[in-house]
Amino acid sequence: MDLCLGPATMLGFVATVATGTFTPPDIQTYIGVNYGYLDSAIELKNPIGKYGIEYEPTENIKLFFEHISSPVQCNDNPGINHLGVKFFAPVSEYSKLYIGVSAHDPGFDKKNSLSNPIISIGGEAGDDVKFYTEYLTDVTNFGNGRFGVGVKLFFK
Repeated sequence: MDLCLGPATMLGFVATVATGTFTPPDIQTYIGVNYGYLDSAIELKNPIGKYGIEYEPTENIKLFFEHISSPVQCNDNPGINHLGVKFFAPVSEYSKLYIGVSAHDPGFDKKNSLSNPIISIGGEAGDDVKFYTEYLTDVTNFGNGRFGVGVKLFFK
C-alpha cells in the first residue's frame, strides 16, 4: 500500500491542528480516519482520511466544513469538500446521534457522484477522541451512499 501524503496534505494537517489550538473553544478542528463500506457514490480507497472544522452556535447544532480524501490513493486530489450543518440528539453525556445536510462543488470535487444536498446520518461517542459511524449520501440516490466507521482526534 502506497502513501500519497503530499505538500497539500501536510499543510492541511498543520493548519487543522493550529486552527483548533488557537481558536476559541466553540471552534474545534479534527483529523480522522475511517474504513468504509458501500462505496458506490464515493470512489475513494480505504482507509479514508478527514480534516474538519466545526462551530457550535448552540448545544445541539454544529456548522462544519470537511475535507475527505484517501491517503493511499494518489489520484484523488482534491477529494470531497463539503460545508453544512448537523443536528445532534444526545444519547448520554459523551454520545450523540446526528443528521446533517451539506453541499459541495461537484465541478471541483473528484472521485464521487454525489449530488447536492448531501445527507449525513450517524453517531459519535467520546470527547477529545471520538469514535463514530456515518452514512454519507445524497437525496437523489439515498441508497448509493457510503457507510463508514472511524475515529476523530479533536483540537480545541
